[in-house]
Amino acid sequence: VEQARAFTERYGFTSFKLKGGVFPPDEEIAAVRALAAAFPDRPLRLDPNGAWSVETSLRVAEELGDVLEYLEDPALGTPAMAEVAARTGVPLATNMCVTTFAEIPEAFAKG
Repeated sequence: VEQARAFTERYGFTSFKLKGGVFPPDEEIAAVRALAAAFPDRPLRLDPNGAWSVETSLRVAEELGDVLEYLEDPALGTPAMAEVAARTGVPLATNMCVTTFAEIPEAFAKG
């Protein structure tokens, strides 16, 4: 939170995206909750770079759905992301699912 405050003051940050998948999910949930408490009107995003299972992704989405603008690449691959998307209302973003033209048909088919 201190670093986020400093970046807000120094650089004018208006939103925050945390890289996740490094610490246990409960610690990352606590970090996002702390940011939400300190910056209640700022968009918050969390990106674990595909490090979580579908079940962990869903648990984190349930825990943080009220404060996240979106969850980016919580699980790895189009099938896992499609399952997470189907089972949560938290918006998802990705820059890892479709990385080649050959992957486009699967992404459209899975939604």
